[in-house]
Amino acid sequence: MSGVIRGNVRGFQKETVSIGHGLNTSIWTFLVDEYDSSGDLVDTVQVQMEASRFTGAIGDGDEVEFEADRDAPRPLEIASIRNLSRQHTVRNSSRPQTALQRVFGAVIVIWFVFVFVMVIGGFYNSCRTGHLF
Repeated sequence: MSGVIRGNVRGFQKETVSIGHGLNTSIWTFLVDEYDSSGDLVDTVQVQMEASRFTGAIGDGDEVEFEADRDAPRPLEIASIRNLSRQHTVRNSSRPQTALQRVFGAVIVIWFVFVFVMVIGGFYNSCRTGHLF
């Protein structure tokens, strides 16, 4: 049964794990204590978030809410969570590039610039000498 889970964060832990090729992923695990309107503890939900980077933050004591299937196996794996205490939504952001990916991207750009210059230079020389193609 899917629904909104709202409560307070407890036992927040952050772990960084290497996934190879210079890439890391962060794993956040924590509990969310749900209370009823009279302040009695109703349920404690185990939660896990995983991403290369997160926008925003959560910590022990923050009031949060998120949507999840209550019947799913625990820990509940979620992609975003609304931090009501800090008034923002925590999401996983784009994966950072490795140094090798940045170098490869630069080589591709340089190659395209080189080809462009050669084509324009060849066209210019052809026009100047009167030998088109």
